[in-house]
Amino acid sequence: MRAKRIDQEIVFAGRHMLIELKSGVPLFDAMLGISRDYGPVSEEFNKVVEKVTLGVPFGTALQSVAEENSSQYFNRLMLQMVNSLASGSDLATTLEVSLDQISKEQAIELKAYGQKLNPIVMFFMIFGIIMPSLGVAFLIIMISFVGGATISFGPAALFGIMLGVALIQFVFLSIVENSRPKFDIV
Repeated sequence: MRAKRIDQEIVFAGRHMLIELKSGVPLFDAMLGISRDYGPVSEEFNKVVEKVTLGVPFGTALQSVAEENSSQYFNRLMLQMVNSLASGSDLATTLEVSLDQISKEQAIELKAYGQKLNPIVMFFMIFGIIMPSLGVAFLIIMISFVGGATISFGPAALFGIMLGVALIQFVFLSIVENSRPKFDIV
């Protein structure tokens, strides 16, 4: 769950840091700037800031925070920054390329979610709306033809059917909510 929340904010926090780096702000100050207002991403960058303040080298601090984190996107971004710092290349360029790649991957995930959602919606329409309404209508018609006096179909049975339909709809809505990506496209 925490990894999903980090994935949701990593692009925004990274772009904030990228803007600061391109405008000439030192790396430490840029990280200090994003160590608040970005939820769990800020907490992770705050860990880096604390370690650097205690005297740990930037690369080591970034790598240790990346190893403790379960977010794939955060880890990739941190390791790219470590490699950039170690090789002496331009950190802003590395950060920009990494953030663009993460944004593209998130867009692909959203498209895949949309494609997966179409069959789920179809099944929801069939099993959550059409079958229950037609099923109750056919059941009432069949009971009236077979002999309504011998088969009792009272309010308790209708209430049971209603609970069953509500359960089916809850299950489908839970599936849709849990499969939804937890990030926004920039």
